[in-house]
Amino acid sequence: MFFPQRAILEVKQVWSGRLARALAIAVALGVPTPARADAAANPNLAMPAPAAPAISRRGVARPPMRWMPANVIESRPGAPIDTIVIHHTNIDGPAERTATFFADPTTRVSAHYVVGKDGKIIQCVPDAQLAHHAGVSEYRGRTRVNEFSIGIEVVNIGDGVDPYPEAQYRALAQLVAYLQTEHGIGWDRVTGHKNVARPLGRKDDPSPNFDYLHLQAEVADVLKATKLPADAIPGDLEAEVKLNILPPLAPIRAKATRIAVVGGGVAGLSSAYELTRMGFKDVTLFEASPEVGGKVHTYVHPKTGRPYEVGAIVQSSGFENIYRLAKETGYAAKPADWLEPYPITATVVSKDGKPVSSYIDYHQRQPDAAKRYGAWDDAKAMPAFVQLVSPGGQLREAGVEEPGFESLLAHASASAHNAAILNALYLPTEQFLAKSPTWWGGTGDLSALTGRLSLFFNMTGYGYASEVPALYHMKFFGLAAQVGYAQMVEHSSGMTTARAGYQALFRHVGSWLTAHGVHMRVSTPVLDAKRPGEGTWGTPGPVQLTTAAGKESFDALVVATSPETARRYLHDTSPLERKMLENVRYYGFVTTIFEASPAMTARWKQSTVIVEDYGLDAASITGSHIVGLYNNDGSNVFTAYQFAAPGASDATIQQALKRDLARLGGGIERTLVFKHWLDYFPHYSSETLRSDGGRFLPEIVDLQGQRNTLYVTANYNFESTEHMAGFARQMMHRYFSEAD
Repeated sequence: MFFPQRAILEVKQVWSGRLARALAIAVALGVPTPARADAAANPNLAMPAPAAPAISRRGVARPPMRWMPANVIESRPGAPIDTIVIHHTNIDGPAERTATFFADPTTRVSAHYVVGKDGKIIQCVPDAQLAHHAGVSEYRGRTRVNEFSIGIEVVNIGDGVDPYPEAQYRALAQLVAYLQTEHGIGWDRVTGHKNVARPLGRKDDPSPNFDYLHLQAEVADVLKATKLPADAIPGDLEAEVKLNILPPLAPIRAKATRIAVVGGGVAGLSSAYELTRMGFKDVTLFEASPEVGGKVHTYVHPKTGRPYEVGAIVQSSGFENIYRLAKETGYAAKPADWLEPYPITATVVSKDGKPVSSYIDYHQRQPDAAKRYGAWDDAKAMPAFVQLVSPGGQLREAGVEEPGFESLLAHASASAHNAAILNALYLPTEQFLAKSPTWWGGTGDLSALTGRLSLFFNMTGYGYASEVPALYHMKFFGLAAQVGYAQMVEHSSGMTTARAGYQALFRHVGSWLTAHGVHMRVSTPVLDAKRPGEGTWGTPGPVQLTTAAGKESFDALVVATSPETARRYLHDTSPLERKMLENVRYYGFVTTIFEASPAMTARWKQSTVIVEDYGLDAASITGSHIVGLYNNDGSNVFTAYQFAAPGASDATIQQALKRDLARLGGGIERTLVFKHWLDYFPHYSSETLRSDGGRFLPEIVDLQGQRNTLYVTANYNFESTEHMAGFARQMMHRYFSEAD
């Protein structure tokens, strides 16, 4: 909160100076106190309790509370109330102690409410008037947070250990539910003091052990008890809440705005493309490598001319943003002009090469397959699968398939039901699927999918179902819903691959950008970035980038590199930015393209092979084992995938591959490409997403636009080409506008 250390000591000692005067006021208010006092007048002592509806506009009861007016009560400037800021008091004792402090005529701070550990609530400032609780502050692009917020003090010493009792959570939930439904405040605008205080890091309340998820669950119970719909903020408030979902930052419109895009992967190229299409004339793209494309990288065999993908491999009919990019830049008028079918009929094998089951054949009921993956039962699994991923299903309704996380958070803020889905998505995929669908209103059994999905995501570099939060894996399923769940059931993958290589498209996009005036700086790593200390989106304060060629100034920065790369040039990060960047997890993922021995070619040509032993067990990463192998052209050229053990040398990884291939009945005659991605699949762990009571994701989303910086990095999304292109497009159109 805001109590200076001196005040904390005064409260603990109870006697002396200004607190003695506060105690005298407490006597006048009827608060039990020590007998000693010398009074000083609080001009608001005679103020009557504010008239407030006993029932909110949507029927939530106002909790019982006592009125103890603060010394500082001011008029609001007219801004609507749309935010709740939660504080901890920094002192223990009954709620009256904090209210007494606010009533001290020498105190210049106040809050609207104080919630004690015993559940007692004291109101100190009417909702309609301004309290001095946030100090120097900014939230979602607006400064002077006191003007549009309600401040709630929760009694706690703030050391991260002092508990918040159940009685306190229940009382706080009743109060928050009342305020939300009275003022139209969504969950995305219930925040902590530390998130609004400026500079960031100035405040740390509420303490880390304050559980926002628990509070949200208690509020959901209040709404349920009030018989409000479980799936939405009620009726006439819904539109008002949705207005508060997106950051109220004015989009940049000036054609002359100098915009730097750092990173020439899919997100960077898509960002530069959208900006150019909107009419911005001064866009510069920096890429450290000699070529654009990022993790889209194609190897072309020197003898056959056939392309082999080192990074991204396939597309599907749901890749609308990629198809749009190809069409609008003149690369291809329609998908059939540059794509060809990529059938996926994979075989799951043991580490010794013995077939276990047909991967796509869901209906096969081999005892061994049932043992490992659970028997596929149409009567149980299909209803839940369809309800989850189909158009109109739970994932789409919760906003999972939309680019980035802002829409997902917005849906959660407007619906207790979607908030519950979001909280469940923070669990590892394995635990998410193990939950009975009845909790989100579904039927059936999803647990039978765990093994199959784990093998699929593992083969594509997206980690293990036992580790990765469902938030990421279900984002892919959101895209699968667009492809069509029927295709998956009917054993048709609906996947395609680029006939001339996937990188050819992005080389073309780079050429299109050059032809349309974008300054393309390949082989130009950014060494340092200096940004305005407290500037928000579009405010004066240039961004200065340093490269080997010198320094350049820009008005806005779009970060489109990997988060790990961004750490190398963002040397002026705020505490929250460091938290965002340093908590990202990666996998070391290895692609090896090689010419195989005759024995391997004869056995595995035109096959996609998934190695079950290493695909299901996350501990196998320590051995850098092979997880997948494929050959789709009948030649002797194969592609193998491995997860690399942390810190493993390239030589160790290559030796592990040779040993595993020998067990599969073949070997390598010549290595054509060995690529070790150190920063594959940026994501956050379940522990990080659930930390600080689930506030981590909303906090980092609120970084967008601060200090004239946008992040279109993969940690804000799911790292596929379609997801990143869609996210870049969304962000550019949200924070920029058709240029004037």
